[in-house]
Amino acid sequence: MEILQSHITIGKYTFDFVTEIQVETSWMEQTSKGSITLPANLLLDSSKLKTEIKRGDAVEIFIGYGDAMYNVFNGYVARLKPTVPVVIEIEDEMWKLKQHVITDTCKNESLKSFLSRNIPNIHIDCFDITVPRFIANKITAAKLLDEIKSNYGLYSFFRRKSLVIGKQYEASDYNVQQAKFNYNIVSDNLEYRVKEDVNLKITAISNMPNGDKLEVQLGSKDGEERTLNFYNLPKSELRKVAQKEMDRLIYDGYRGDLTLFLEPFVRIGDVLELKKDDESDKTGRYWVDAVVYTFGINGARQKVTLGART
Repeated sequence: MEILQSHITIGKYTFDFVTEIQVETSWMEQTSKGSITLPANLLLDSSKLKTEIKRGDAVEIFIGYGDAMYNVFNGYVARLKPTVPVVIEIEDEMWKLKQHVITDTCKNESLKSFLSRNIPNIHIDCFDITVPRFIANKITAAKLLDEIKSNYGLYSFFRRKSLVIGKQYEASDYNVQQAKFNYNIVSDNLEYRVKEDVNLKITAISNMPNGDKLEVQLGSKDGEERTLNFYNLPKSELRKVAQKEMDRLIYDGYRGDLTLFLEPFVRIGDVLELKKDDESDKTGRYWVDAVVYTFGINGARQKVTLGART
């Protein structure tokens, strides 16, 4: 049996044993977050905890088996609960952007240029769209990113220390991992559905340079709703990209989530290949939309939420 190990750095402290770790990652959520529960017999006076471990202290978490250690989190202490046992709530690099206040105006400028000017020292990976006009008046960088999502439908999240905007699936940069039923899948909450059973309604919106919005709807009126935002697409092109998205989402394959041990180690943006020996026709590759990592006295798990089939 492989021995589980952890290595956690919080500010000036290093821990090789904790009661529990949970880390939640998803491109659909702006902030990756989690918690660290320290042992009840920890030799730190809980009344002095705030002076020992402070809000904003850097946090790094590695978990794994033996020499195979995986970096599941980099970020900061968001808040402390000086209870027994001590619980430390953590957030990724987005925590810093929640503290950084911006006042600036964007006019006919590329989104990447505007963000690079206002969020320095962070690598930004985003679509090169031109923003006709945008005013940031004493708002945090995280709030600015939230407004960009509202206006243009572009999700923001951190991946491999880069701030990613609108590129949840990167076709030129991903890892393929394999999971096999009755082998390394601990449990699953998956449903295999064929195209004919998928009921979907897609609304595609094109944000025009003059502030107008064009809209196209495809699919069933009472279907599950998806909204897509684009910039400066004529209606004919908007319909084409909406149809392409419809084709991508309506497929024969699995929906839902599954639970793995720590290997293969999976990150959001990876592709997970599912294999089923007795039903080889149900083998397929899926984008990974979310992963929740847990580690503690009860073992280690990855709860993986599947995205669209590749």
